Amino acid sequence: MKIKRVKQAKRIVSFYHQNFGLRQPYQVLIDGSFAHAALKMKINIREQLPKYLGGEVQCVTSRCACLEVKKLGAAGYGAMQILKQYSERHCGHPVAKAAATPDCITSLIGEENRHNYIVATQDNDLRKRLRQVPGVPILLITHNSIVLEKPSESSMQRSKRLVESKLGGSVAEKESLRRQRPDEAEATEQPAPTRKRKKGANPLSQLKRKKTSTATAAPAEGASEAEPKKKRKRVRPGHRKLLEDVTASLAAESAAAPATTPAPAAAPATIAAAAAAAPATIAAAAAAISS
Repeated sequence: MKIKRVKQAKRIVSFYHQNFGLRQPYQVLIDGSFAHAALKMKINIREQLPKYLGGEVQCVTSRCACLEVKKLGAAGYGAMQILKQYSERHCGHPVAKAAATPDCITSLIGEENRHNYIVATQDNDLRKRLRQVPGVPILLITHNSIVLEKPSESSMQRSKRLVESKLGGSVAEKESLRRQRPDEAEATEQPAPTRKRKKGANPLSQLKRKKTSTATAAPAEGASEAEPKKKRKRVRPGHRKLLEDVTASLAAESAAAPATTPAPAAAPATIAAAAAAAPATIAAAAAAISS
């Protein structure tokens, strides 16, 4: 028995259990055509049905189905022996005027299948009639295995109506809500809170920042205008030493000049001019060295 087929049957049985009250032990109503097919395919009904449906099973049949198989004689002998093992359900048809098996089973099912029968049959006409009744599971044998049909359209429609009635509430509940006090009625009729949606970015945060020019910016309060700093000239270490030597030699020459060669007393202006020209000469030499 394939696992996929068993899982599918379990889902269908669960559907009938939740919507129509199908419960264990499952009453399987078997007719002569199903018993004959099981005998032909060598299927043990008592052994396979509990495994397939996943629960305790009670196999039953009707008196009219047994009489119909008995009339077949030797062709229906095997099916008759199988049906004799099951208990018969009273259908109300007299033995002298036995009804056909489809009519007998349809009368047992009724309009709502109050006894929660699972019908096992190979009759296409009977299966078509049973699909019109909501809440009737149908079993048949195909490809050498027992198969449970999917819920019919009428069963699906009944299930949908049951769900809608449960969600909408009963008539008594609606009447009790109307009789409530006005404040309570308004509280019950308040709309459900809506879910907040994610908003976009703040448009103000997407604006470009304004550039402030340093030339037009006003000076801060209390800030004093500082004088521009002079650019310092770089003097290399070798040039610095040469400059110091030149400065020292010039200073020594200027100091030793009056002692070695005394200037005439009559020319004080010449001495003053030479003394004034000495710093300029030193500065010119320093500029030439630094460049």
